[in-house]
Amino acid sequence: MDAVLRLLLESNDYLSGEKIGKILNITRAGVWKHIEKIRERGFEISSVTRKGYKIISLPENMIIPELVSLKLNSTLEKDLEIEVVYFDKIPSTNTWLKERAVRGLDKICVAVTDEQFGGRGRLKRGWSSIPGKDLTFSIGIPLDREISEFYKFTILCATSVRKTVAEILPEKNVKIKWPNDIYINEKKVCGILSEMITQENIIELIIIGIGLNVNSHLSLENATSIMDERFDDVDRNELLAKIIAQIIHNLSLYNENKFELIYNDWKSNLLWLGDTVFIETGFGRVEGVFSDVRPDGGVVIATSQADRVFYSGDIVKFRR
Repeated sequence: MDAVLRLLLESNDYLSGEKIGKILNITRAGVWKHIEKIRERGFEISSVTRKGYKIISLPENMIIPELVSLKLNSTLEKDLEIEVVYFDKIPSTNTWLKERAVRGLDKICVAVTDEQFGGRGRLKRGWSSIPGKDLTFSIGIPLDREISEFYKFTILCATSVRKTVAEILPEKNVKIKWPNDIYINEKKVCGILSEMITQENIIELIIIGIGLNVNSHLSLENATSIMDERFDDVDRNELLAKIIAQIIHNLSLYNENKFELIYNDWKSNLLWLGDTVFIETGFGRVEGVFSDVRPDGGVVIATSQADRVFYSGDIVKFRR
């Protein structure tokens, strides 16, 4: 991230090149080079003699990692070092975080892109988004937990995204399709893919990939976007910061042994709980009532013969 840009974003007034240089320990010529690079990114910056530099306008429809970091820090309950990295185009943010982990990753890192051409969702499905409109990002969280805890982070992140979207759309029915997709009025708005890097039986890094339809218009029967539901643009930088902050809040609850609070929130907002559904397991289709979920995240389907528990599969509401 550009330290000069961050200072300009923090300031509501002009900042002199001399002051910027003193703060960052660079020359005024170095400051000028930074300013020119920032302008190349699409920022309009006013330059006034004896006053310095001031941001006049931001580039439209662009994710600005420096701005996300500022909004995030203003939201968090305590200071926490989080790295936000932006790419115009990348095959997969999840893959990038895996490769970054090989070089060492000791803090939370968020990789966000406007165009992901190798992304995938659950059950090996593809995931695409519209550049400049939607959110495609992954968050990497260093851990030291047993593999058996993995499912908790799937629940944790699904709950975090659902709550953030529900706050934007308080009049809408925002639910979680088991285990972690987000739906609005039974239309998909977000897909989440959880992966982990392990050493023996220990999770060293959890990677959560999130694709969220934000400002795109979708003419699909089974999908929607936040824009389609509220008929107004959403600030993607602010939305990204809010989602990350909610994930970190729930992560704090988990670390304080309060996962039950997260689990209860997740369970109470599951889509089609109590309805007749069928689950496609890859080995066949099972029909029954979606009667419950187990404390370990397994879904309970009450069939005409017996209750059956599944830990993977795709649930679809049964419609006559």
